[in-house]
Amino acid sequence: MNREPKMTERDPVLIIGVGLEGPESLGPAMLDRVQKADLLVGGSKVLEGFRKIPAARLAIDGRLKSLPGKISRAREAGKKVVVLASGDPNFFGIARFLRQEFAEGELEVHPHVSSMQIAFARTGLAWDDAFFLSLHGREVGPVVDAVRRHGKVGLLTGPENHPGRIARLLLKAGLDDCRAWVCCRLGGRDEKVVAGRLSEIERRRFPGLNVMVIVNGAPEPSLGPAGHSLAHDRGMITKDEVRAVTLMKLQMVPGA
Repeated sequence: MNREPKMTERDPVLIIGVGLEGPESLGPAMLDRVQKADLLVGGSKVLEGFRKIPAARLAIDGRLKSLPGKISRAREAGKKVVVLASGDPNFFGIARFLRQEFAEGELEVHPHVSSMQIAFARTGLAWDDAFFLSLHGREVGPVVDAVRRHGKVGLLTGPENHPGRIARLLLKAGLDDCRAWVCCRLGGRDEKVVAGRLSEIERRRFPGLNVMVIVNGAPEPSLGPAGHSLAHDRGMITKDEVRAVTLMKLQMVPGA
């Protein structure tokens, strides 16, 4: 009598958020699971902090397209896979990407404190009413509308979209000289927080790994800018109320 082979249950892909201290930022339970991993996945800088762990390494550093296949093959071979990510993997992190590729229950996420949480703690501001945007490897354009529409904005910057460029773009777009904070290497021994106006931030240089917080004391209504902020020819422009109704009828969503 032929019997079908018994299927073995695979371990979920473990996604663990870590701080700048590397292994020291993890509790005993999480560190034990990392030490039992057969394959460690993550950015090269994060993996460097775990070089004493006896596991195979897979550095991603932006090469995400082939990552799900490599992880799947490792799991099929019975290997325990641990993905190491900075801060909270659910906050503009690797967890969102992997959720698109793996079924529910195949991922187990354990976040660390995010750099954005620390940034708002350092500035002394609440963050439950803020708008968040990542400019790491993304277009910088949406930041203008984000700051114009919201009183409090948290930005994850990037090498190209650094604080000086962001401040310059906002001022050029006609925004007020808002208060801003640049929080560098949060949680590290060389942590640094710089406060100032956009005009001051524009002239300074900052180390990498920073978060920017901007406070706009006079955000504009969400149904479109006021008439005085729009370019027009010889006063030929619709009334504010007409533009508001038109935008409402269009049912536009962020990013449209």
